[in-house]
Amino acid sequence: MSRFFRDMVVTALVGIALVPLASAACNPNISLTRPDERYVDNQDGTVTDSITGLMWKQCPEGMSTSTTPCDSGSASTFTWQQALQQASNVNTANTAEQLSHMDWRLPDMKELKSLSEMACFDPAINTNFFPGTPAAYFWTSTPVASSADHAWGVGFFYGGDRWGKKDDARHVWLVRSVKYFRSGDLDASHGPFLNRVAIIPSTTTPLGYRKPGDYRGNRQQIRQCQRLLGRWT
Repeated sequence: MSRFFRDMVVTALVGIALVPLASAACNPNISLTRPDERYVDNQDGTVTDSITGLMWKQCPEGMSTSTTPCDSGSASTFTWQQALQQASNVNTANTAEQLSHMDWRLPDMKELKSLSEMACFDPAINTNFFPGTPAAYFWTSTPVASSADHAWGVGFFYGGDRWGKKDDARHVWLVRSVKYFRSGDLDASHGPFLNRVAIIPSTTTPLGYRKPGDYRGNRQQIRQCQRLLGRWT
């Protein structure tokens, strides 16, 4: 089935006028699940998710930024073992691929699914922050419990998960975990994300995310955060 015919079939099935989000098609009757305000473009080839606290490479492996984000190269494919090895290769290569970090890893299924924009498809992602995303399957680090020969992936045509044989060729997106605070006690040299998201103790959860305008912390709370998280990342 051609891509044009496939898109026409999907449009007919949902019975609505599709609205583009960059290169994605979005249903205007569904609220965006991954809106722009959720993300922070760190202007260094990475994007931080202010909800999950995950920092993503802005481009899939094989793509890079020349003039505009992810305008160079094409998304490479890997077997599952190669995908796991790719993170290690990037961390030890001492090249521009590292984007100044050496703790990149293959995301688990829950982490990769957190990028799925369920109001859009082809691709099902916020393409304002992740442009050039292929509407294809990406590997996760999560193996299939019932089969040693299979692992889970996420397909960014519709944003759903699906398992595949470990020797299948799929794309790779690398991620790392970040932990930041926001306070007048802490200077802004810890990165762009520091000025946008506060992580402070909550009465209902060990740590909670709050926007700067909602910040009500004090010195004691900041010190508690430092003890809980232990270090800057």
